[in-house]
Amino acid sequence: FEHNLSQQLYVSEDAWAMVRNAKENMTRLINTAAAGLEPGTPSIELSKILMDLLARAENSPLDATISAIKKEFSEVTSQVQ
Repeated sequence: FEHNLSQQLYVSEDAWAMVRNAKENMTRLINTAAAGLEPGTPSIELSKILMDLLARAENSPLDATISAIKKEFSEVTSQVQ
């Protein structure tokens, strides 16, 4: 994400803002899941907690962003044809 700023060239400012927000939301979710674990806990336990949190969430932090990028791509490619 941070290492490839050229990604911003291919999407609108709104879409890039959604990507940044999705990244921040996923980081928060991971930190929330990790906060309850003791150091040295196997990573599979973190994975289980993350999967549980995602399953209980109304919307995945990534779903809306992926949909918006697909829609934008579709609109751009339809203009080219």
